[in-house]
Amino acid sequence: MRQLRSLLRLPRRDLALLAAAWAITGISVCLVSTFSIGRTRRILRGLMHLYPQTGATVSAQRVGWAMEKAASVTPRATCLVSALAGQAYLNRLGHSATLCIGATRNGLGGLEAHAWLEDRGDVLVGGPAPRVSGFKRFPGIDEATQ
Repeated sequence: MRQLRSLLRLPRRDLALLAAAWAITGISVCLVSTFSIGRTRRILRGLMHLYPQTGATVSAQRVGWAMEKAASVTPRATCLVSALAGQAYLNRLGHSATLCIGATRNGLGGLEAHAWLEDRGDVLVGGPAPRVSGFKRFPGIDEATQ
């Protein structure tokens, strides 16, 4: 109930941004569970024409905020889902973002992987920056999955 009240206090522009982010995240959950990363990205790019380009400029950081909020309330929204959905939405709004995937050893000797979005060194989705700094980034992922 507290979350709903705080949502209703947001400006309309932010509510619209959150609604679109939530819808794109939900679609991405379905796509990622069915298709490869590359195919999911291509389908999302094709679907983005359904989302209006807002007349007002929305910062990449604000879109990242909306994507993180949407993922927090979407079942099965993994870091990969959030990164793919965020990249598609950011591109639709005229921003560029690089898909990053990395891995690190966890405390049990196993591997932990993570996906995030960056724009000129700023972590937009999947952060904060100190969290992703511990992951060894796989080179060329963004280009390889186009």
